[in-house]
Amino acid sequence: MLYLASYLGVKQEEVIAIGDNYNDTAMISMAGLGICVGDGIIKEYADYVCENKYGDGVDEAIDKFVFNQD
Repeated sequence: MLYLASYLGVKQEEVIAIGDNYNDTAMISMAGLGICVGDGIIKEYADYVCENKYGDGVDEAIDKFVFNQD
C-alpha cells in the first residue's frame, strides 16, 4: 500500500484505509487515517469506527472523509 502511495506521490498521512478483519490490521495501522466498519473486529486499530456495517460503513467513511459530508 505505501509503495503504491509513494509511487503515485501520495504522502502516508494522506492515505485512507478501510477494513474489518485481522488481515487488514497492517493496512489500517499504516494509513494516515485507518477506518474500521461498524461490524469489524479490529476497532482497536482504527482511528475511526463507522456506525454502519460493511458496505454502508464504506459509504459512510467516503462521505465523511472524502466528500466531507456528515
